[in-house]
Amino acid sequence: MLEIDIDISTPCRLRARAQTDCLITGLLGPSGSGKTTLLRSLCGLNHHTGTIELNGIEQHNTATHKRPVTLVQQHTQLIPHWTVQQHISNTHHRACPIDQTTLIDAMGVTDLLRHKPHQLSGGQKQRVALLLGLLRSPQLLLLDEPFTALDNRSKRQLFPVIASALQQMSAQALLVSHQVRDIASLSDRIWELKSDGSLGQHSVQQGLRQYQGNRCHDVLLSAEFLGYEPQYQLSRFRMGTQQLLVSGQHNYAIGSLVRLAISADDVGLSLDAQQGSSFANDLSATICHIDKDDYGARVHCQIDDQIIEAHITDFSLQRLSLESGKPVRLIFKAGAVDVLGSPIKHD
Repeated sequence: MLEIDIDISTPCRLRARAQTDCLITGLLGPSGSGKTTLLRSLCGLNHHTGTIELNGIEQHNTATHKRPVTLVQQHTQLIPHWTVQQHISNTHHRACPIDQTTLIDAMGVTDLLRHKPHQLSGGQKQRVALLLGLLRSPQLLLLDEPFTALDNRSKRQLFPVIASALQQMSAQALLVSHQVRDIASLSDRIWELKSDGSLGQHSVQQGLRQYQGNRCHDVLLSAEFLGYEPQYQLSRFRMGTQQLLVSGQHNYAIGSLVRLAISADDVGLSLDAQQGSSFANDLSATICHIDKDDYGARVHCQIDDQIIEAHITDFSLQRLSLESGKPVRLIFKAGAVDVLGSPIKHD
C-alpha cells in the first residue's frame, strides 16, 4: 500500500494526497503539471514536506539510497564503460525473488549482455533500464515514460513480464506516460495531476475521460479468450453471451479474461442486424443513456454488465431516433479492437 500526503513547492507547487494498493497505478497530467516532480519526490530526489508511507512504513526521513524505491526514467543513466552484464552484476539485489536468467530472457536482453551502452539502440537501453529496475527488487517501482523508444509490439511483449515480476516481488509501480494506451494496458487505477496542483483518483476508464476530456473515446472492456483461427488470422473472444472477432494472433490460455480497447469513433450503430457487410462484429445491445458533446453524441450501450460507446453525429442520432432503452446493433471491424492484456479491475 502506498499512501502519500505531501506538499511540494519547487520546481512546481503540488498538494498530493492519495493512496493505492493496486499493482500498477497510472499517473496522468498535462505537460508541466509535475508528474516527474512527484516521482522524484517519492524517491527522495526532490524536497517535500508531509508523509510518504509504503506498506505502513514512513519514508520521509529515510535517505534516498535507503528507500525501497527505484526510479526508471525515459533517458536511461547507464554507465558508459560497463557492459550490460556488469550493470546486472552490480545491480541484482540478493533478496530479489525473481530468477535472474529467466527475467533477462523475458526482457529480451540475453543477446545484449556483452554490449556497452553506446552499442545499444534507444529501445534496447530502455529494456536494460527496466530490467535493472526490477532486479533491484524495490517495493515501489517508479516508471517515468519508460517505453518511449519501444514499438507497440515490443511494449505488448514486455507488459505482462513487468506485471508478473511486480507480482512475484509483492511490489507496486507508478507509471507516467503520455501514451494513453500504455496507461490503459497496465494500470488498475489512475492518479490525475490537475492544473491547481491537486491529485485526483479515478478508475481507469474515468481517469482517461477526465484527462482527455470530450475527445476521449477509448472504451475499455474485459472479454474471455476463446481461441485463434489461423485460416482467418482472427482471435475470438466472448463478452457475456456474445462473441467478437479481433485481428491477429493472441496467445492466451483458453478462458483467460483479457483487457480490450476500442475507440467509440470506430463503433457504428444500426437498428437491424447486418446482412452482407464486411464488418466482422455485429453485437446486440441496449442504449443506457446518451451524452451530447461538442462533436455530436456519445451513445452508451450495454452488453450484459459492460458498456460500449458509439460516438456519432447529431444527424445520425436524429435519423435513427435513438433514445435510452432502445435496442441497437453495434457494428465494428475486427481491426478496430486493440488487445491490451490482463483485465481491468472494476471499482
